[in-house]
Amino acid sequence: MRLTSLAAFVGMTGLIALVVAADKEKPAPAAKTKPATPPKTQAAPGKPAEKEVEVAISESARRFVAAYNRHDARAIAAGFTTTAEFVTEDGMAIQGRDAIERHFVSVFATAPKSQLELKVESARLVKSDVAVEEGRVALTAAPGAAVESSRYVAVHVNLEGKWLLARARDFPAEPEIQSNYEHLRELEWLVGEWIQEDEASLIATSCKWVDHKNFLLQEFTIRIGTLDPITGSTRIGWDPQTQQMKSWTFDSHGGYSEALWTHGDKRWVLKARGVTRSGRTFSGTSIVREVDAGTMSWESHDRVEGGVLVADRPPIVIKRRPPPPGE
Repeated sequence: MRLTSLAAFVGMTGLIALVVAADKEKPAPAAKTKPATPPKTQAAPGKPAEKEVEVAISESARRFVAAYNRHDARAIAAGFTTTAEFVTEDGMAIQGRDAIERHFVSVFATAPKSQLELKVESARLVKSDVAVEEGRVALTAAPGAAVESSRYVAVHVNLEGKWLLARARDFPAEPEIQSNYEHLRELEWLVGEWIQEDEASLIATSCKWVDHKNFLLQEFTIRIGTLDPITGSTRIGWDPQTQQMKSWTFDSHGGYSEALWTHGDKRWVLKARGVTRSGRTFSGTSIVREVDAGTMSWESHDRVEGGVLVADRPPIVIKRRPPPPGE
């Protein structure tokens, strides 16, 4: 059995795919002479009863992950009914609580340093005493090993006031789209159109998210005096090697540069180095500040071009371009 399958099984904070098997351990109802009062758990979706079930399943998931990560096969099995069934990703069926415990004993013997994470994506009542859970599991067989992912569907049944896993099914997981958005979200305020223009110069930029929010893409136009305008683009991303924001800039004159970004108090310090069209190297420090929601500034310090120190450039204030009329 593949570890990926175990993973999904593992995360099974309640696992089971077919509700039809959920009645295996329910005691036969006693004969009634009049209709029974509907159980409180038949409350409409969103009512406290269903919310309580969601909380119970989340707690079951937490216990399952804790038991797995300390390699306690008995505690894992205790969360299942005595006749529970688990079907792995490759179709192998494990029947009964005792077999489930033996299965995990074997798993931990094979992968003594395995750890997992579980993400419950949904939990809902389908009957007053049956709930279906779906989610995703990420398993690491050993420190530094690749993460193996799978999906699962689980059925929980309520036996004498306790929710237990009755049936579970593991499925291959579609790869999740990976994004560095969390690393870059501090620069989200840059998104939009910006402009600074007077008789002597023009600076216009636009910024947007691209590639599943793995990058911010800036496109710019700069005109100084009567010189031909320079256009270009900058991609801002996350460098996993340096664990820093990093940008790559290319201009219409054939020059390019890269810069590492460091975050300060409402400002970002860019340490850049690059090459001009003529092959002359340059380096320097730029500071970008978020003045307010509609204003930013840019300034340059310690710029060296071809071994020659260039005078510092005082802050240039750039305003967010207002939306066109009617928007």
